Amino acid sequence: MNAPCIFFLLLLLGGITFASPVLGLVGAAIVIAIVLRNAIASHRDRARAESRRNTSCLISAYFVENGQIITISKGNIIRMLDAQTGLVEQTFRRDPDWIDAVAFSADGHYVVWAVEDPDGEGTSLCFGESLSPMAIHEVGSGDYISRLVISPDGNFFGYIGQHGKIELWAAKTGSPVPMLFEPLGELLSLDFSPDGNVAFAFDNTVLLCQLPSGGLLRTFEYTEPISSVIFSSDGQYMAVAGESGIRIWNYAAGTLTRNLKVRSATRQAVFSPESQYLACDEVSGVSLWDVERGLCLWNRHPGNGWVECLSISPDSRQLIGLGDRGRLYLWRLDGDGRLTSTQILSEKGWVTGPER
Repeated sequence: MNAPCIFFLLLLLGGITFASPVLGLVGAAIVIAIVLRNAIASHRDRARAESRRNTSCLISAYFVENGQIITISKGNIIRMLDAQTGLVEQTFRRDPDWIDAVAFSADGHYVVWAVEDPDGEGTSLCFGESLSPMAIHEVGSGDYISRLVISPDGNFFGYIGQHGKIELWAAKTGSPVPMLFEPLGELLSLDFSPDGNVAFAFDNTVLLCQLPSGGLLRTFEYTEPISSVIFSSDGQYMAVAGESGIRIWNYAAGTLTRNLKVRSATRQAVFSPESQYLACDEVSGVSLWDVERGLCLWNRHPGNGWVECLSISPDSRQLIGLGDRGRLYLWRLDGDGRLTSTQILSEKGWVTGPER
């Protein structure tokens, strides 16, 4: 709202106030609300413009089955990187959408992304091919999206919304998937298994459900808060991260096989393709574990804060993660999972990073 409009409204309110104090108060509240709304919108637009100019700041990064790395930067720029050199092989800009969250299928072919409404009235979920400008379909959601997950085969996707709201969708038809259970509080994490099921992690309970029916298959109870649940890509394990450790279950048998005693609280974890290693993001840093031996191979603390989007290459020789200020880290491994070097992505590819 510009200055002349505000001046005119204030004159009008003055007349209303003189005639009726109650109407004057109501009018003043309306003017204040309008001014605040416009100020917030202006600030949001300036922040978006600044973020779009800073297209080097990454918001997401994943390894895909062919060994390439897919990244999304602020400004909605999607890049395919050569994993060995870090150099850009292909670039695509998805514009003018404003991406808040994103997830790729295992082969990198399909992507689901959350698009914030320009007026801040809600969020839309879009599903399509990674390097195509058009969405196959779009579904509406009034929620802020905190996490998106897509199934390994690209057939389903789900999201965690505001206050832990759950919604699942059939990706290629846009049809919602029913959930035949009562939510046990706020949803903290979800993941899809390779055989087509889905697990939901609540405060201290994991529910395993069948797709597409949404029926409950099994319940896992814990005595401590849970932060995440993750399946191995070969379907052998399900890992549940909590405050005091990561419990690894034999998924088919439903038996507990390992309890990894991590140094500090864990927010996320990811298996290597053959389930030999498990990488996790702890308060104390990124660590890599030998699953069979239950042994921590190494721990590093890049930058400040948590590390996002942990992903292990198809040959299990590289681990990537997004650190503070959107910097992409690469940890190179030998054949036994030992760390050989730490690198950071730059405009010229990988450069040597700090060893901490």
